[in-house]
Amino acid sequence: MTTVYEQPLRYLKNFYTNDFNSWINNSPNWVPEGWDNAAAIGVVNLARLSEEHSILPLALLACTTLGEEVAKGFTREDGSQEKLTPEDLGLCFAAQAEIRKASLTILLRTLTYAPQCKESGPCRAALNNALVGLRDCVDDIIDGDPFSSYLVYLEDGKIGVCSACKAALKSLNWEERVKMWKTLPEIMGVDVPDWAPEARDVQ
Repeated sequence: MTTVYEQPLRYLKNFYTNDFNSWINNSPNWVPEGWDNAAAIGVVNLARLSEEHSILPLALLACTTLGEEVAKGFTREDGSQEKLTPEDLGLCFAAQAEIRKASLTILLRTLTYAPQCKESGPCRAALNNALVGLRDCVDDIIDGDPFSSYLVYLEDGKIGVCSACKAALKSLNWEERVKMWKTLPEIMGVDVPDWAPEARDVQ
C-alpha cells in the first residue's frame, strides 16, 4: 500500500478500533465527526484494498445502519460512485438480523436479572417496569449501537434499584456487551486474528 493511504489508515484504525473500551468511550457516532454516514461504505472498501481487516467489523456494522443507502452507495466529489462489493453488501444484509438479536439479548439478560438483595421486591418491580418501558424505544434498540449501556434506553438513564443491584446490573451488562464484542467479526462474516484485546474495568 502506497504512503498516500498511511495517514488515513492510521486515523481509521484508531476510530474503527478493535478495542472495546476505546469504542464505547470515544465513538458516539458510526463515522468520524463531520462525515456523512454513508462514508462507512468507503471505509469498508479502503479496508479491503489495504488489507487492514481490523477496520472491517465496525465499518461493516456501520453500513448495516444505512438502510437502503447501503445498496445505493454515494457519489464522491469527483462524481464517481462508491459502492460496496456484492460480497460485502451480502455480509451486511446477513448480519442485520444477528446484530438486532444480539442487542435485544443483551438488554433482556440484563433486565431479567434476579435481585439478590434483602429487599428484592422493589428492585424486581423496577426491573419489570424497565422491561415494559423498552416497548417505547424498539426502533432505537434496533438501529442503535449494540454496545451501548442498557441505561441509554431507560427514562432519564436511570433505574430505581438499590445500590447492590445497580452494581450487579452494571457488571452483568458489561459482561454481555464484551461477550458480543468478541464475536463481532464472526457476526459480520470477517476474520480478524487480533480482534478484541482484553477489556479493562467495568465502565
